[in-house]
Amino acid sequence: MKFISAIAYGLVILSSSLFAGESPSYSIDDQFPGGNVKIAAQDKNVVLFSADSRGPFKGECDNRYWCFRVKNAQGQKLRFQLLEHANSNIFGHVTARGPLVSRDGGLTWNWLSPGKPQNLPNSFEYSFGPNEKEVYFAPFYPYSSPNLKRFIDSLDQSKGNFRAETLCRSEEGKDVLSLRFGNANSPKKIGILITSRHHANETVSSYLIEGLIREALSGSEDGNYILSNADFFVVPMVDWDGVEKGGQRQTRKEHDYNRDYAEAKFASVQAIQKQTLEWAKDKHVIAIDFHANTLDIRGKRIRDPKEWAHNMLFLIYSKESRAYGQRISSLLREFTQGHSILYDGSSDSISNDVNPAMSKGWFQQNLHPLFAATAEVPSCPASGMPHSENEFREFGSLYLKALVQFIKDLPEKPFVGTDTMQTPPVLRPVPRYLQDAERKFQSAPSLTVTPGGRLWVAWHTGSFGSEGEENCHVAASSGDGGKTWTPPLFAVDVPGPLRTLDPGFWTDPNGKVWLFFAFLYGQWDGRGGLWVMSPDDPENPNSEWSAPRRICHGFLKNKPLVTRDGRWLFPVEFMAAKPHNYSRGKMVPMEKLPPDAVFSFPEYNDADVFESLDRGKTVHFLGKAHVPPKDRSCYEHMIVERKDGSLWMLGRTKYGIGESFSKDGGKTWSEMVPSKIPHPDSRFFIGRLKSGRLLLIKNGPMDRRTKREQMMAFLSEDDGKTWKGGLMLDERRGVSYPDAVQDHNGVIYAVHDRNRTTDHEILIHRFTEEDILAKKPVSQVCRLKTIVNQAGITP
Repeated sequence: MKFISAIAYGLVILSSSLFAGESPSYSIDDQFPGGNVKIAAQDKNVVLFSADSRGPFKGECDNRYWCFRVKNAQGQKLRFQLLEHANSNIFGHVTARGPLVSRDGGLTWNWLSPGKPQNLPNSFEYSFGPNEKEVYFAPFYPYSSPNLKRFIDSLDQSKGNFRAETLCRSEEGKDVLSLRFGNANSPKKIGILITSRHHANETVSSYLIEGLIREALSGSEDGNYILSNADFFVVPMVDWDGVEKGGQRQTRKEHDYNRDYAEAKFASVQAIQKQTLEWAKDKHVIAIDFHANTLDIRGKRIRDPKEWAHNMLFLIYSKESRAYGQRISSLLREFTQGHSILYDGSSDSISNDVNPAMSKGWFQQNLHPLFAATAEVPSCPASGMPHSENEFREFGSLYLKALVQFIKDLPEKPFVGTDTMQTPPVLRPVPRYLQDAERKFQSAPSLTVTPGGRLWVAWHTGSFGSEGEENCHVAASSGDGGKTWTPPLFAVDVPGPLRTLDPGFWTDPNGKVWLFFAFLYGQWDGRGGLWVMSPDDPENPNSEWSAPRRICHGFLKNKPLVTRDGRWLFPVEFMAAKPHNYSRGKMVPMEKLPPDAVFSFPEYNDADVFESLDRGKTVHFLGKAHVPPKDRSCYEHMIVERKDGSLWMLGRTKYGIGESFSKDGGKTWSEMVPSKIPHPDSRFFIGRLKSGRLLLIKNGPMDRRTKREQMMAFLSEDDGKTWKGGLMLDERRGVSYPDAVQDHNGVIYAVHDRNRTTDHEILIHRFTEEDILAKKPVSQVCRLKTIVNQAGITP
């Protein structure tokens, strides 16, 4: 594509007398820091101009930036016509608000038409006042070395060990500055790397960085916190020479600073690589490279991602940074809500590959950060009122506040890497992104009761809205028999593509409370891992908890069985013989597991039973019930010991509930075959009560198979041959995954989830055997459908 020639363009839009009159008395130049213009033609009334690409490029470059001054035009009215590139979605424009104008040598800027938009296609008119000897024009806020030096001089440099240092000397012999401040010995070892102006013309990102730094050094509560808990390394102008010369975003590899990281040629990139490698050695790094995206012209949001024309700030990060990236995105939405610069996270994108030639790719591969991203800032949205310099600075301040909350939410030792053998973090208090208002999915609750009568419930939840790597688990407690519940007291959450799965509560015969959960890579890595933790004082909702401890491969959803001879049997599950690809949920394409995350244990690919002979200190494989491949679903099996000493296993299958038997204590099992209990392909509950009866909680009545609806409770006095009663706990649809426990007074508590992706409810029921047999509430203690927790709402 070529530029339209100045003469041809003039014949179309101007009269035949154009440029035929007197020579202009004014002059136009760009001989100042950040200046850029090409004058195609001018006379006393009209100026034809374009942006100067500033480089011997073959092919296109992004020449959207121009900035020039007009001298000695007092009392005149001039029309300035920008020569458009044929691809007008990418290249330079005059916005509907006109250009920015400075009448004080570039110190302050104001929009030419801040109120009513102009109706002049890619042009503007300006009437020079009688005293306006020198006026500057630009399409969006310029920012060059004088701005940066004025900003540094305005800071309170006594705070945070602030220092402006020379990072290196540029190719033209200029000092490239870096700004250093904060605490290099912070308790959480957080390092925040900020870079900007890899592309010289992306000027407005500099104003955001100003706001971020000023907030850090302001003496505010947030500023003091981050100065104490993070060490900053800021390079505000990577392409120093390009900024000074009014350079463009340069798209050819050998001229683009942002794609110079594979084999660095530029001094500033080399210096960043060398110095940050040393700086990051003992730190958990947050690395953000700020850019500015293309103009939004005349209020039209151009949504084609190929054009990079957006009206909002957005993040681009790799899948390795995905979990922490989504947390930062969530916090940015929260802290910037209502601000004039839009940030809603909808335009964030995740790269499937890491390009080591690009800044964020090199940061990701070499600094091993918690989070590395490119952050795009809107250069000049024309939708609504145009932004001011201070609005960009305010946004930077809010960005700093979001980072503060992100650091506060991190555990004492942030989780890094993808090794499922590493101890997962327990987050207490529950961070904002996992509080009730933020979660979008929850299911599979489990409960227990302590010897003193306190109830504990844990469930599977997450911030994404469906099954996937964002899932974690949380726990709540009740001290009044389930009438009222605490909000989640802690969470176990690991950065994706790792997740926790299937929490299960259990109180052992000695009164010790156990919380089981799985920890695995993605959807299923072939190995998983069963972890346990216990409260120091189960009667205290604010008790300290033991650190999670891994006891075996696989995972466990249902409660262990303690046999008459004192053995503890764990119904451990392996999802499949081979690992699955993983996804973040139904909306995200499946991704292949990396080779170092793949394991295979085909010998465990059935309904397994693990055994402990030392009260849970060590656990080993005992036996398994074979489930025919055509019948396999989630096994989710449970075991009860019958009166004759044999073991009865019930498991989830595609046809409903299957059964298997063992007569040798669990070493060998019969093949799983259909039981006489009708049920959907979903979890159920069975357990022995203090009376000797078996309790069964399932979907629907005993004479037919239903969907996930009608949660009901039944009793058996003959080890499951026949069933009595039928108390309707919840008649509604979308009810599933029951779990139950009985307290020392004989009161039964049962929990289940309801509409896990819409209503997000965890419910509890309190009843007795008398209520079950009567098929309706008859006891004084009976209380049904109490909400333990509902996600997606503000408490």
